[in-house]
Amino acid sequence: MELTYIADSGASFSCSNISPPMPAILLKEADGLYGYENTPYTSEQGGQDGSKFVGSKLTPRSIGLTLKLLKNVVETRNTILRTINPKSLGALRLTRGKLTRDIRCIVQKVDTNTQDGSIMNLYFLCPNPYWREEAESRVNIATWQPLFAYPLTIEQGIGFMFGERTEQRVINARNEGTATAGMRVVFEARSEVINPKITNAMDGTQYMLANVTLQAGDMLTIQTGSGEKKATLYRAEGGTESNAFSLLDIDNITFLELEPGDNYLSYSADSGESALTVVVFYYSSYLEV
Repeated sequence: MELTYIADSGASFSCSNISPPMPAILLKEADGLYGYENTPYTSEQGGQDGSKFVGSKLTPRSIGLTLKLLKNVVETRNTILRTINPKSLGALRLTRGKLTRDIRCIVQKVDTNTQDGSIMNLYFLCPNPYWREEAESRVNIATWQPLFAYPLTIEQGIGFMFGERTEQRVINARNEGTATAGMRVVFEARSEVINPKITNAMDGTQYMLANVTLQAGDMLTIQTGSGEKKATLYRAEGGTESNAFSLLDIDNITFLELEPGDNYLSYSADSGESALTVVVFYYSSYLEV
């Protein structure tokens, strides 16, 4: 097994419990990678035996690593300390055979327990306890497909079609994981679009609607998922980006998430929906690795 910490800056370091060959950083122990802790909620009423299950939530995942620095101890230790930013989230990547999973985390504590500093203990907190796939999935609901390639020949008097609209009213954003996953929906306008909307096509009542008029080149992004809910609006004229949360239909909105398996989504707008490009991005999520 190999573990790699990846900072948002792109800096990283890896450790492994596999030898030979002996790695520069040996992973001696790893706690918290497997399993989870669940907190159930119940309610009680007078005269009722037992209690009624109301719901539950998973607590943040804590991961502890014990590392043995085998080569260039001082330089390697300083590289690790520079890479782990205590002020921002990074990602811990687990690789075992063909399996690769990532989890977002932040360092809680770092210490050494030998005189030469060759043993390091790293403690991470993962606010979202789910592991996720390394690569982000992408599903196009409506987009434009280019039709040209080089060398390009345009016959006089006939012309040439540079692209065609690949439009699907309903798409399946399949979550291959075993846990509910948030998503990022990007609406991009080619001309005026009024009040873009994306709907759970499986029941038709759950949707995300923005009360906004988009002009050509404008881009609205809505992100869902626990602890990740936000909306941003990019205006092509002026090249500015702003918080668009106040534009959402908060009284009726459902921040759509993807259940394990099939998830059918559709899009619409009050006006100009044929000018929309709609793309859904998501990571399939897992409790197990």
